[in-house]
Amino acid sequence: MDNNGWIDSGQHFTISRGGYMTEGRHESLDALRNGSKFVESAHCRGQNRMAVGIENEGTYTSEALRTEHYSALVELCVYLSEQYGIDPYEIYGHRDFNATTCPGDELYAMLPTLRGDVAATVGGDPTGVSWPISRAGDSGERVRSVQYLLNEHGDSIMVDGIFGPNTEDAVRNFQSGVGAAVDGIVGNQTWNQAVRDRERGSSGQAVRAVQSQLSSRGYQIAVDGLFGPNTESAVTEFQSNNRIRANGVVDARTWSVLVQ
Repeated sequence: MDNNGWIDSGQHFTISRGGYMTEGRHESLDALRNGSKFVESAHCRGQNRMAVGIENEGTYTSEALRTEHYSALVELCVYLSEQYGIDPYEIYGHRDFNATTCPGDELYAMLPTLRGDVAATVGGDPTGVSWPISRAGDSGERVRSVQYLLNEHGDSIMVDGIFGPNTEDAVRNFQSGVGAAVDGIVGNQTWNQAVRDRERGSSGQAVRAVQSQLSSRGYQIAVDGLFGPNTESAVTEFQSNNRIRANGVVDARTWSVLVQ
């Protein structure tokens, strides 16, 4: 805590190898029980204001979780899903966002099973989100989405659908700022850090990315950055056509299908 300048531990909760769950950052448990509050943390750069951080005692680079530890992890994830409305496919590992070996190869490999076990209780889609790769030399609508999202996060590059030097530099700067691997390639970590849920009432460059993707598929909507009823209707229709939960909200699952 002292070395990092934190006011408390970085994560919200910790699970010991013996399966004991403890609160990390102060008031995280009260916020969770409330279900509508959230304590800002310091467990994952770029995600601390929106993602619950669970620390698992151990490194798990080559050793699996003990049975009691894994059972407690499932129990906590189920409760988190129920209280905060988190879909099972939104259970991630630290390395999905930051350049780190955390949570270790063994534990990371268990995430599909964890998503499935949580979904068995709360329902929903347990399939992890899959992202495409976008890199220098690419062109097209996916690159436009990258450019819109970079501008959403404060850049000001031209949205021309061409992945040139300016776009690559902007990607590297963004990756550096959020703690992702700095390689200029838009992959898993970069997409996960760049997208944010968008719904009716939202506005900005990310909404333009959604609208541009939908427009390129023949949906009759304006690319104006305003998430109104027409955009919501188009999103809902797109979700239904792609067998995604049709709620009109562009979450990680919908983003990932839009940019494929």
